[in-house]
Amino acid sequence: MAYLTTYGKIVEGDVSYAPLSVTVDGTYYNPPTASWLSAHGYKPVTDKPEPTTPADEGRHWTYMWMEDASTVFKEWYQEDDELSLDEKIKRFLEGNLIEMITVDDNGREVKSYVLKFPSASPDIDTGDEDLDKIIKASLKKAAWTDNEGKETTVYTPIFTEAQLKSWGVVV
Repeated sequence: MAYLTTYGKIVEGDVSYAPLSVTVDGTYYNPPTASWLSAHGYKPVTDKPEPTTPADEGRHWTYMWMEDASTVFKEWYQEDDELSLDEKIKRFLEGNLIEMITVDDNGREVKSYVLKFPSASPDIDTGDEDLDKIIKASLKKAAWTDNEGKETTVYTPIFTEAQLKSWGVVV
């Protein structure tokens, strides 16, 4: 029994497999001839299995389709696992917070936390849209006094201890 070679070509990063049959000049071919497939950009496809070695910690195996002059093949590589929003928040905030004690309208002390490095602009861009939404939702305008007594308007997110604990941030 002869095996049929699977043919395909890469279209937008994925394999587009060749048709199983074609009609050329009134003649039906099932499967199409190798010369017809080649003339239409199709190449033999080599589907390599996923590596059996475990991926490194915090990573997983994924693949991309590649091609050379004669073959379409699967190339496996490791990429970082996607972090949950809570983990992104935790990584962004841990080690970057300072405790702030304020007094509420009833004269009670309230403990909260602010970023060590406030921004001169309310435009926060961490490079992650979901994380930016969390930071911007907690953003407050504040007066910051430097060591020389000069007051500056800054923007910093202010977080409660309960918020930080819900994200797993240790303070």
